Amino acid sequence: MTSGKTSTTKALTFITAVDISAIIDTINEILPQYAYDGKTLGTYFLFDEETEKFSLHMDHDIQKYLEEDIIVLVFDIMYDHGYVHCFEFDQVINSMRALSASVTSKEVFVFTKA
Repeated sequence: MTSGKTSTTKALTFITAVDISAIIDTINEILPQYAYDGKTLGTYFLFDEETEKFSLHMDHDIQKYLEEDIIVLVFDIMYDHGYVHCFEFDQVINSMRALSASVTSKEVFVFTKA
C-alpha cells in the first residue's frame, strides 16, 4: 500500500474445518439478487486454495450499500443450515508509522451447530 492512501477493501471470510460448500453455494445463489445504485452485486464467496478459506471481498460501495444486508444473509443461511450464533468478538488495531497511520477493524462471529 502506498503511504498516505487508505485501503477501503474489506473481506468476509469463513474459517472452518467443516465442509460448508452447501452454505457457500446457497449464499452465492442469492448474492446476485442484491443491487445498489442501479448496479448488481458482482462479487461472490470464492475459495482461496492457498489459505483454504472462502472469502468475499467488498469494495467501498459494497460496504456502504450492502454490507449489513450481506451479513444478515449469511446469518440467515447459517441458521437455515442448523447453526446458531454464539459469540461475537470485535478488535481494533491502530498502527502508527513514520509516514502514515492505519486502523484495522476485525469482527469475528462464532457459530456452533445446534
